[in-house]
Amino acid sequence: VQELVECQLALGAEVSELLSQAPPDPLEIGAALFRSRRYALAVQAFSAGEATRPDLPPDHFLAKAVALVRLGDLAGAKVAVESAGAGAAGSARAYVVDLVEFARGSLPRESLEERYEEGHPIWRDIPPQGAEEQGS
Repeated sequence: VQELVECQLALGAEVSELLSQAPPDPLEIGAALFRSRRYALAVQAFSAGEATRPDLPPDHFLAKAVALVRLGDLAGAKVAVESAGAGAAGSARAYVVDLVEFARGSLPRESLEERYEEGHPIWRDIPPQGAEEQGS
C-alpha cells in the first residue's frame, strides 16, 4: 500500500482518488500517508475511515492525534486522543497526551527529555506553542 500511495501521489492523485481504489481502505491509505509525512492528507484519509468504520482501534486515533499536532491543530489532537479512549495501550496513549501537552506549552521540554530519551523522537522537532497562544 505504501508504494502504491507514493506512486499515485507522484502522479498527482488526490486523496479521493486513492480512496476510490479497490479495495478502498482509508485506514491503510491514511497510515501510508502518515509514514510519508503527508499529515494533512493522512488526516483526510483517517477521517474517511472514521465515517465508514465505527470500531476503529485506539491506535488509529493516536496516529491521527500525532498528525494533527504536526499540523498545529492541537484542539483536534486532543479530541483524537480522547477518542482513543482507555483502550489505548497505556504507554502509547500517555506519550501522545504528553506530545499534545508539550505542543500546547503545558509540559516543559525538560520533562519530555527525562521521560523519553532517544526512542521517542517525534516531540523533538515540534516547537511548543505556549498555553497563552492556544487561548488556554
